[in-house]
Amino acid sequence: MKDAANRRYFTLGAGFAYSFATINLSYIIPAGSGLTRSPLANTLRVGVELKF
Repeated sequence: MKDAANRRYFTLGAGFAYSFATINLSYIIPAGSGLTRSPLANTLRVGVELKF
């Protein structure tokens, strides 16, 4: 659990590597309530790296 700017949240992540690309996924799960919730709560983030 991380605590940044008085916001508490969990993060889950996974990465997959192939011969031509790498794909990274992460999900932010809020642990607070009310005003302390992250504006990115319940957000799926995707990163793609292509290899040439």
